[in-house]
Amino acid sequence: METYIAKNTGRIILFLLLAVSLVPSHGRKQWSEKQAWKWYEKTGVIKGFNQPERPYPGMSLEEMLKKAHEAGLNSVRFWISSNADDAVKGINNMKAAAKPYNITLSPVLVVPVNKDYLEDKVKDKEAVRMKMREYVHKVVGTFAKDKQVILWDIRNEPGQFGFDVAANKVCLQDLQLVSDIADWCYEENPIQPITSSIYWRGDILDENKNDLSRRCFEVEQKMDLHNFHDYACGKRGYTDQLVSTMMRAGHRPTICTECLTRVNGSGLGRTLPEFSKYNVGFYVWGLYANDANWEVSWGRSTYHPYEPPFHDLLYPDGQPYDWRDIDMLRSYQYGQSDPGVEYTDRWTPARAWRWMALGPVKGKVFHNVENAISWINDEPNKEYNSLKVFLQYEDYRKNAKDFFVRLDSLLKLAKGKYITVLPTLLTDENAFYPADELAKYEKAVIDRYYMNKVIQAWDLYYHPGETLKDGQLLSRLVRRLFQECRYAFANQPLTATPYVGVKPFKKDFDYVGALVHGRRNGWNMLQYEGGASDSLTYQIWSMSDVLSFSARQPAAESGWLMSLAFRFGRPVFCTEWQPQSEEDANKMLGYFGDSHIFWYQSSKEPMGNIGSFRFQPITTSHVAGN
Repeated sequence: METYIAKNTGRIILFLLLAVSLVPSHGRKQWSEKQAWKWYEKTGVIKGFNQPERPYPGMSLEEMLKKAHEAGLNSVRFWISSNADDAVKGINNMKAAAKPYNITLSPVLVVPVNKDYLEDKVKDKEAVRMKMREYVHKVVGTFAKDKQVILWDIRNEPGQFGFDVAANKVCLQDLQLVSDIADWCYEENPIQPITSSIYWRGDILDENKNDLSRRCFEVEQKMDLHNFHDYACGKRGYTDQLVSTMMRAGHRPTICTECLTRVNGSGLGRTLPEFSKYNVGFYVWGLYANDANWEVSWGRSTYHPYEPPFHDLLYPDGQPYDWRDIDMLRSYQYGQSDPGVEYTDRWTPARAWRWMALGPVKGKVFHNVENAISWINDEPNKEYNSLKVFLQYEDYRKNAKDFFVRLDSLLKLAKGKYITVLPTLLTDENAFYPADELAKYEKAVIDRYYMNKVIQAWDLYYHPGETLKDGQLLSRLVRRLFQECRYAFANQPLTATPYVGVKPFKKDFDYVGALVHGRRNGWNMLQYEGGASDSLTYQIWSMSDVLSFSARQPAAESGWLMSLAFRFGRPVFCTEWQPQSEEDANKMLGYFGDSHIFWYQSSKEPMGNIGSFRFQPITTSHVAGN
């Protein structure tokens, strides 16, 4: 008998192991309040942002998440695909990019369902439900034990089909779907909490008001933790009412997964104090200003600049809209590598805008000093109050002393006529010289005139890439020029003019409407030749004190380019403007006046109503559709 047992012990153990493995895994129930608070305490304060949209096409996801980390954020909420395999791939990509910065993930499920299902217009409803359940099991099941995924936002703003009574039936069906999705998630036994932003609207905060508000309350009671959206923190008592309603559904931790709309008083200065009263974790909407055009209110267009910003924390170059926002977001100090003097000593936006107090500036373009001097002496008209002059590096190399004598003469004459001067120091013509040599030349010129009040600004490089095709060489040279010229500590702003145009608009193209809030347009309409590119344009604008562009196209296309420059939150110069006609010139002058642009016209004779040109008061009504 002992021999028999010994021989068969291994078989018995193997059989038992196989039997256990064949038992289907069981899901879990909703967490108890105690379990939810234990998770919340272990997780710590959640400070996240929504949707890592690129500020320009070339920025990597890793770079965006690094910037979020530096701003004090530790989590990202993002929408995934309605295709399960693509959703899994998207989460894995986000995981890899976020891991170096200890950023957690809050994926928003997008179950494959349409409004027909919610309106009971689908014939085989069970087949649709099976497809949705498979989606949930695939996505949630893949990451059910993944600690980097911090929570599952199972459906965004259920009932987002309107606020009228007719829409309530659809909203109720959507809430039932949320309840079903929660059950399917629990079947996968996830270590993360299950939640949905059920409380995103102000008409459902009384759970006894109607069937819809009662159903919201009932489904909320199935969630592991509370999740709400609050774009009205500046409205006294609104956040209190939101939290109070959810707490009646269960004493559970609370996360605000969408917030931040500055124009209605709901900036971080009001939002965070409101949340701190209830230990609320949060996700602000947006990180960088981007082609989704979130920096203006719903229904507004970024074709024209608006202030203050609506969503987002950062301008495209990484500068905060308001440094106080970053101070409030950060709870700790950390060290950063030095990005270089070309960035750290860049003028603040406030300083740049103060420089605009000299305006309006109405300028004329000259391609050498001699022609500019002749024009001032002849004084054919009094339309212009500034000159843009291309300096010749070859002349400097041949005889620096004569070069400065002629420039001194120009500046002296200009001062006597109350005219300012914008010197352009380099073009592609000179770029084949060593970068250090060109940088020293520019610094020598700026060193000589760094206090001269006649100098309007310094255009360090006009149209890099117009003839040269080596983009890497141009990028290194542009950075080297800014780097060296920062050490001149000029009292005038530094800029450069990228070589970039806009794809010609079709006759019926609504270029203002194309930039309305949420419509992804902007950089996608830019075009380049030679060595110019998105990256080079972005680099130049990110290092400039004031941003510059040239307008060689009709007013509509030039205005589009101007609107992108304004995303950086700084004054804008048009360093060369070639009007297409009198009508086009007056249209562009209207843009310049509304947007406070300093401009330089290159036509032989003045075009447009230059004499009556002035800056218009900037008044902005933050009402959708106006």
